[in-house]
Amino acid sequence: MEKTEKITNPWAVYGISLDLRVGKVSEEGNRSVHILYSEGQFYSAELWDSEYVKRFATPLEAINDASTRGRGKKFKLLEWFAQDFPSDAKLASENQ
Repeated sequence: MEKTEKITNPWAVYGISLDLRVGKVSEEGNRSVHILYSEGQFYSAELWDSEYVKRFATPLEAINDASTRGRGKKFKLLEWFAQDFPSDAKLASENQ
């Protein structure tokens, strides 16, 4: 999989059924994407089939989608996002 220069819609909701998570796309291919589940994570990005990934331009759009389609409460998803992506959470709150 080739790493792209600029990733369009880098925020992703991924998972199956009601177990949905929010992450950031680090690489994309024709039918798959690598997703980071936290900023500066120790392990490699998770490889997901694009069929199970919905993409968004902003993290708040992804969080709203995950809370609507999944079983996660929006306030809990926001809390997890702030812990997992502190730099992006700060930018998101400044741009509201």
